[in-house]
Amino acid sequence: MKNKLQIKDSALKIAVDGESASGKGTICKALAKEFDLFYCQSSLFYRKLAKAVIENHLESLDEIKNFIISSNYLENISEDGLYKPDVTSKSSEIASIAEVRALLEIPQKNMAKSKNRIIMEGRDIGTNIMPDADVKLYITAPIEDRTKRRYAQLKQNLEENISLEKVREDLETRDKRDKESLSSPLKPAEDAIIIQNSNLSLDEFYK
Repeated sequence: MKNKLQIKDSALKIAVDGESASGKGTICKALAKEFDLFYCQSSLFYRKLAKAVIENHLESLDEIKNFIISSNYLENISEDGLYKPDVTSKSSEIASIAEVRALLEIPQKNMAKSKNRIIMEGRDIGTNIMPDADVKLYITAPIEDRTKRRYAQLKQNLEENISLEKVREDLETRDKRDKESLSSPLKPAEDAIIIQNSNLSLDEFYK
């Protein structure tokens, strides 16, 4: 795969999809640094919206849609607390709503078009947001590994105390919701390279 990334002065778009806590972010950041790519984490569109929904007590779909249209929440909502369990749960919930995804597709696609060299990660980047990406990756990992990653992330971010069992339960709930969603379900693009990211080093990944 490295040969596809070597020429740093040419246009390059990489779509990365995969399960929650599979290590997509770590991989994308490393690739972005190594190959001079703009990194876009599409989940922030949903996590920031989820945080705003909770803070503003938005309950109906119309309230959420009007908030998206009328506010500049992506710039106004801080990233503090975006990985708290309640925000994570709400993010997955609202991301399964077709009308919400349709509205948030617009800024994501605009972002993809505006950057000459970009790596974007999410759940439907290769299948929907950047279907013509030069390289498509799908990252997966065993639930045990993903549970440990997310647990360590929560502890590092000084979030509330939470058990490994609860973290695993939340991941399994999100997996089911993401993969069974009627709107842009989580799945590999037909031409994606599927990568099992258990204990894969970056040197091994580049090969």
